[in-house]
Amino acid sequence: MEAEIARNFRRWDAIQELARFLHAGVRYQDDVFAVEWVCDGVPARVETSVDGMSARFAWFPPVRLRIIPETLAARVRRFFGAQDIVLGDEVFDPRFLVQGAPEELARKVLGPPMRAAILRLAGMTLDRRTGPSVEIGAG
Repeated sequence: MEAEIARNFRRWDAIQELARFLHAGVRYQDDVFAVEWVCDGVPARVETSVDGMSARFAWFPPVRLRIIPETLAARVRRFFGAQDIVLGDEVFDPRFLVQGAPEELARKVLGPPMRAAILRLAGMTLDRRTGPSVEIGAG
């Protein structure tokens, strides 16, 4: 119980920090904290719940990017030939399987500030199926 309360406070702190950065407000409903804003004319939403954290943008980016927490399933995927973009980050690379196309653009999107943010957010959320997780999507 104490761990769950602590995790909720960390989620609240993280979403408040994001809202301040974006000059946006925080909404709370059904155990989901959410921040909605417009990014370069594109509606965007970040939400965090007990199941994980997700960011969704209402457009389709020129890059396909998938970041999967390092789990047994990810190791099996890699064993059978799944793409894994190695970024050269000794903290990030062992924790995530990264897939994307074009690879150069995926590397650019996952620069040091983005990797640091993903690591921080992954430590604050827990997906019951996969463990710590962050999902970034479009559409």
